[in-house]
Amino acid sequence: MYRKRLKNVYELLEAGNNKKVIQEVDKLIASTNSNTQASSKKKQPLPSNQEGLAGFDEKTTLIIAKALKSLALARTGRKVDSDPIIDELLNSNTTDENALNIIMQYCKETQQLPKIVSFYENAEKKCQQSAPGTIEHEEILSSLFNAYVRNRDFTKQQQIAMKLYKQTNKMIYAYWNAASYVMMSKSGANSATTGLYLQLAEKILQKAYDDKKMEYDGEFLLFLNILEQRNKYEDALKIINSLKESDLDKIGQINFKFERRIRYLKEIKKWSDLKLACEDYFSEPKSSNLDDWPVYLVYFDCIDQLIHENSSNKTA
Repeated sequence: MYRKRLKNVYELLEAGNNKKVIQEVDKLIASTNSNTQASSKKKQPLPSNQEGLAGFDEKTTLIIAKALKSLALARTGRKVDSDPIIDELLNSNTTDENALNIIMQYCKETQQLPKIVSFYENAEKKCQQSAPGTIEHEEILSSLFNAYVRNRDFTKQQQIAMKLYKQTNKMIYAYWNAASYVMMSKSGANSATTGLYLQLAEKILQKAYDDKKMEYDGEFLLFLNILEQRNKYEDALKIINSLKESDLDKIGQINFKFERRIRYLKEIKKWSDLKLACEDYFSEPKSSNLDDWPVYLVYFDCIDQLIHENSSNKTA
């Protein structure tokens, strides 16, 4: 019954009938309170097929209903009435995904992103005590990580990413950890901490690359970008040179290998190799290559550098 009535409220909310949502939730809360009192007197448990299902037990029903009412109130311009309800729900320490999703939507629409963090921190503490290491705990931690991202709390998001990786051993969380270190480096107060954070991020991604666990997607681009920021162009060039066609297909960027190669060769001033790379590019059976003016500019600059080097050698 509860789930059916909540479903009706969801549909009203999606249809934009906010006033009707408020009315229906008030009725639902009243009936749920009545049922709670009656069941406490009779002390009758829920049927086994309804236990633990969101929307069936009275406590979860109340939390979801109040969250829906808050969202409807905010959408009718009654934020002064909705905020106290949300603040009340904060003390519930709910871990219910439905309730948390509605609350998160409320906080987004009312521009109260820090409250999302508070709700998920409470949920994570409760999960840590009651169900540590479970899928539910992992999901709560992932949501908490995203909440820290929204609030630009890079230090805490890195701590959660590390916790997720240690708990699950999933590589995705190792990449979250590395990305967090990069974000911390960009917000660092001094060059010493910036360098340290980039070094930590590089270490994580280097291990993934060496262990052949790295997928050639965003994490691979992040790895290269970190090497570039650390001026380790020779290391980046070795990685680019080792890329196979199957790897390039996963990256999905046209001329990715060539563009990175010429960038790195230019940075480490290997002009002869750069000249050959450009000439090989122009000799490929692609008519578009012959019109690629930026590559011509690199090529002419390369020729100019070689001329200067030859002149210097002759003078010496």
